[in-house]
Amino acid sequence: MTRHVAGALGLALVSVALPSTLEAQQRERNWGVGAGAGVTIPVGAYSSTDNPGVHALMYFSYSPWRAIGLGLDVGTGRTPHKAVGHTDLDEVLMGVVWRPTRRAASPRPFLLASIGAVALDTDNPSKGGFAWGGGGGISIGRGAARLFIEARFLRVQAGRESLSVIPVTLGFSTLAP
Repeated sequence: MTRHVAGALGLALVSVALPSTLEAQQRERNWGVGAGAGVTIPVGAYSSTDNPGVHALMYFSYSPWRAIGLGLDVGTGRTPHKAVGHTDLDEVLMGVVWRPTRRAASPRPFLLASIGAVALDTDNPSKGGFAWGGGGGISIGRGAARLFIEARFLRVQAGRESLSVIPVTLGFSTLAP
């Protein structure tokens, strides 16, 4: 987990160190990167076995139109059991972001939807599952460099078992959201 958080922070620092280069490239290509971290809140039946935990994510995006962004999220999280142990969640999600206001607006609200896969490790052999979710947030900043906060609902279906979480993420992005 520490490696993943360090990687996410490293990506954010590189993005901050090269803003003029990234902004010039983004004007031409409409692509972006982002990184964030936050709290993962178990909901439903999952909240009876696990406490809130932490997560980190990185994403890569492409905006074919002003109001729409397509993205790939890669993240990891951990929620501690109420007894002993923890649950690890490693995600790879593809998503769509809708930004109803101008790209340069600040603050700028956004909505997102995603589907993908989440690997679950609950102190037993890992299981993978189909995941889907959605949420929203707000970003602030100038030009392509933005800070964002988002909350989403994510449901993971692993065989007959399912779990739901609400990740709340604070992060840095270039271009989207």
